[in-house]
Amino acid sequence: MDSAVTVSVYTEYESDHLGKYTVLVGSPVTASLGQYAEYEVTEVPDGSFLLFTARGQMPVALVETWQQIWAYFEGDVPYERAYSADFEIHHQDQPDRVDVYVAVS
Repeated sequence: MDSAVTVSVYTEYESDHLGKYTVLVGSPVTASLGQYAEYEVTEVPDGSFLLFTARGQMPVALVETWQQIWAYFEGDVPYERAYSADFEIHHQDQPDRVDVYVAVS
């Protein structure tokens, strides 16, 4: 993964988007996790994800995108949120863009 990004990982969901969850923000790592023992590290499990892209003035565009995501899953759609781990990719070279990956089953 590109080192010119910041990653936000949403995990440890208590229930759904209305319950408690954990958010970790940092840099992606791909090497052995042992060398990062002094840091908190989480792993995004393999699975299927839907991609939503926030574009515009941040953080307003990102908040609006999450509102669209919640509304999308309230509708009659062929996917169900997995609530395993969702993540955002914040592009340092494109500050007006955030890619949001939502785990589905």
